[in-house]
Amino acid sequence: FTKFTVAAELLVGDDLFEAAVKQHDRCIELATVSNDTLQLIIAYNNQGTNFRRIGDLQQASTNHYKALELCDKILTFTKLSPEEAEK
Repeated sequence: FTKFTVAAELLVGDDLFEAAVKQHDRCIELATVSNDTLQLIIAYNNQGTNFRRIGDLQQASTNHYKALELCDKILTFTKLSPEEAEK
């Protein structure tokens, strides 16, 4: 994941947001295959940010909500309330 995440961040630094979105697609694929929820959350959130930067607000919202849903699943799985998780 690190290689693709770093590549995406370098592209963002050069304002190549569409290319960064593609790198985050690869991160999402790898995280899905390896069942790594934390990396999925990070990739969806980063990808959402890049969609916002290129003006695709619908896709940005979709990706941010996917990340949020995964966070909620983790909280449900660990049986922590949101208030407990903030501590």
